[in-house]
Amino acid sequence: MRTEEVSAAIIAPPSQEEWVAAKKCVRINEQIQLAYVEWGNTEAEPAILVHGYSDNSRAYSTIAPHLSDKHYHAVDLRGHGNSSKPESRYHASDFAEDIGDFIKAMGYQKACVVGHSLGSITAGVLASVHPECVSRLVLISSTLRTGPFVDWVEAELSKARFPLDVNGEFIKAWAANPGGMDEAMLAPLRHEEAAMPECAWRGIARGLQTLDWTQAARHITAPTLIMWGDKDELMLESDQEALRRALPSAKFVRYDGLGHSMYWEEPERISRDLTAFLAQ
Repeated sequence: MRTEEVSAAIIAPPSQEEWVAAKKCVRINEQIQLAYVEWGNTEAEPAILVHGYSDNSRAYSTIAPHLSDKHYHAVDLRGHGNSSKPESRYHASDFAEDIGDFIKAMGYQKACVVGHSLGSITAGVLASVHPECVSRLVLISSTLRTGPFVDWVEAELSKARFPLDVNGEFIKAWAANPGGMDEAMLAPLRHEEAAMPECAWRGIARGLQTLDWTQAARHITAPTLIMWGDKDELMLESDQEALRRALPSAKFVRYDGLGHSMYWEEPERISRDLTAFLAQ
């Protein structure tokens, strides 16, 4: 293949300033349109990146420059970012169906699916219900059942006024992260989180209250990587033990000293491990 043909197959990820403008949209059904940002090798296998609760595709902007081996698509889940914001249906199963429909709408038979936090739950549920859609699965900071933090979110939301104040105590606490992270990413992301509609904030919290995909996880057939940082205060070590029992053939990697958003803390290291697993 000629050099210019190789170059033409590679899409560079957008900068923080260009991120929103770089979003494309695809309609997955009559009600829902999903926004996404793509980059990487357009001739390679597709990989779908699914963000956490209140984040959006920008959450993957810190690792995007280090990922080029696959055709990456970072998606805004329903209710988030520039995707449709329906009044209801914010359970993990709804998000999972959306991602499955996204894969089909993009013309793919299957894809690697990488998820963080809520996105990992979404990815896991998708892989359990529609195993034919998922070639490889990565669960970052995941759990089968959510813990006490959901009660805290519900309590805070019951007192909140919408739209949320980006400088208010709830967003400050919600978006708190260890030092050393990319403020160029965190600053706009906080504003985007605060702008998320009430129906999405409350709908997701309600869905997480009843979440338990333990039995569903046993139907996953895709090769799976579980990534967890031992400083994660939301998804605990006991949650990882439960995941490993449900997915005994999964590869588990523990990152000492890293927290819930490990790929913001050490983007190059996490990208290397992702790339190595997805290439297998």
